[in-house]
Amino acid sequence: MTATMTRTRAGADFVRLDRVRATTASAGVTVTLEQGAATALFGGRGRGKTSLLRCIAGIDAPVSGAVLVDGLRIGALSPARRTALRRTQIGYCGANPALAPALSVWGNVVAPARLAGAEPDPGFVGQVLERCGLAGFAARGATGLAPAQRGMLSLARAMVCGGKLVLVDEPERLFTSTTAIGVMDFLRSGGKTVIFATGDRNLSEYADNVVDMESGWQRVFRE
Repeated sequence: MTATMTRTRAGADFVRLDRVRATTASAGVTVTLEQGAATALFGGRGRGKTSLLRCIAGIDAPVSGAVLVDGLRIGALSPARRTALRRTQIGYCGANPALAPALSVWGNVVAPARLAGAEPDPGFVGQVLERCGLAGFAARGATGLAPAQRGMLSLARAMVCGGKLVLVDEPERLFTSTTAIGVMDFLRSGGKTVIFATGDRNLSEYADNVVDMESGWQRVFRE
């Protein structure tokens, strides 16, 4: 089964999934997402939402179909090029954050960009840490952070490294529901395109668009 879901808005098309099957058990999906919008991939466990998010990030390859981000066909890029994109253009915040224990909070946030030869604007990094409640921990090691703070650190890194696109996997596992809503406010205020995978219906309804993974890849529009 293949579902085609398109929408015309003022923002330019930014992410396109062309008949993408993230897993062998998932349906093919064609979606056009506009720049600056927030989109939820909603569904329960085993529905392929995290797999689809990882395909958009270029971490995994889809079973079939094509992922295009800002005109780039992600699957056609070399592994090194996809990694470089995640360091400077596509921010990815996973449900199980991988942090560098030897680095400070600040160092963890800027590490991916530095590996790509870029130096993030210190003012912007400081602003992101402030919004994530980590300004007072910038010089401290990441190992001493509480689980929720580690989630915020992963999010801060995605914000700093993601040029126009930020992907968040199951924010309800990283933060409380109230905090997760604040996170969405923060991400959208930055003008970035946001795609998040979630099993929380209330959180999914906060998005502009919802791709419902449980009912045949239907798209629901939020005005």
